[in-house]
Amino acid sequence: MKDVMFLVHRIPYPPNKGDKIRSYNILKKLSETYNVHLGAFVDQEEDLKYKDKVGEFCASYKIIKINKIESRIKSLLGVINSKPFTKTYYENKQLQDWVDSTANTYKIKDVLVFSSSMAQFVEHSSHDFSNKLIDFVDVDSEKWKQYGEGKFSFQRFLYRREYKLLNQYERNIAKQFDISIFVSEQEKNIFLKNNDDLSNKIIFIENGVSEEFLYAESHKLDNPYSKDEKVLVFTGAMDYRANVDAVTWFVKDILPKVLELFPSVMFYIVGSNPVSEVKKLASSPNIVVTGFVDDIRPYIYYSSAAIAPLRIARGIQNKVLEAMALGKSVVATKAAMEGIIIPDSISDFVVDEPRNFADKVINLLNKGDQVQYDSSIKNVVLENYQWSTNLHKFINILEEA
Repeated sequence: MKDVMFLVHRIPYPPNKGDKIRSYNILKKLSETYNVHLGAFVDQEEDLKYKDKVGEFCASYKIIKINKIESRIKSLLGVINSKPFTKTYYENKQLQDWVDSTANTYKIKDVLVFSSSMAQFVEHSSHDFSNKLIDFVDVDSEKWKQYGEGKFSFQRFLYRREYKLLNQYERNIAKQFDISIFVSEQEKNIFLKNNDDLSNKIIFIENGVSEEFLYAESHKLDNPYSKDEKVLVFTGAMDYRANVDAVTWFVKDILPKVLELFPSVMFYIVGSNPVSEVKKLASSPNIVVTGFVDDIRPYIYYSSAAIAPLRIARGIQNKVLEAMALGKSVVATKAAMEGIIIPDSISDFVVDEPRNFADKVINLLNKGDQVQYDSSIKNVVLENYQWSTNLHKFINILEEA
């Protein structure tokens, strides 16, 4: 088997948030064909226990715990040398030394980098990789541009600065690497808008849904709700800024309108590491913040509807794909549905204005069924978003190089 180096900014396990779902599935797929040498960081202490789990897919690996305080200070010092915060946060001599020694020892020709922040370890390597691929996933610089909208002046200055520097860095990386990959055609086109000279080396490979979601009907899923409870559900990592913004906006501007007609409806926020801002929402008798759960499928499956009120979003939202894979109706903003083929049966439920969003939720609740299953919604996922199909494209690219 050939060797490949895979560099990831966050340990690709457990697959419980967007980027880790994608990187974990890529790792699994690569291990079927290659000896994988994985370099990754851990930003949460509890994730260190998963080193052996990812090691099952690797010929060798190096997992390094990041000191968040030191990395943030280092990022702020980046203001002096005009580097993106995103890059300086992950600068690490220990990982650079591992990349160089491992690549030289195994004479590794192929490298796949996951996210722009990890490209520096190829840029500054003493080893000459002959085939360099990067999975940007999203256009991260655009996310910083979104973060800066509506903020007070100093925050806006910092966010705009990061947007401009990271945008230029992303372009420089794409010029150095042989192939750059994005998660959707929309993200690809956003990047190419000012970089059309790179169009011959930019592609997109979409996300997928695991078999556990695609074939959930064959598993016994216990209902986590009370018998006659009408439930709206939001899923996602609840320490992620875009998710925090989504649920707080929904609770403030949309849920009160729903409660006027359905005063007993429950809103479940399901996801790991809820920050204090999210935990405070549970003071309402109509809101439940679960924290980490072993299996999010029953929370989606037995809900009246899934919601995705994202105002800040990049790429394809796994939370939307997972709900669709369970045949569940989704009420979502346009940003949350970007890059996803929208089934006819839920095309009317893609709205941005709070009053309209509330009306669409009310429309679904009026249908009265606790479990609303629509095979046409699931079929879109089956036909377009299976990991087994989409991930094979990574292998094809490596083999063709």
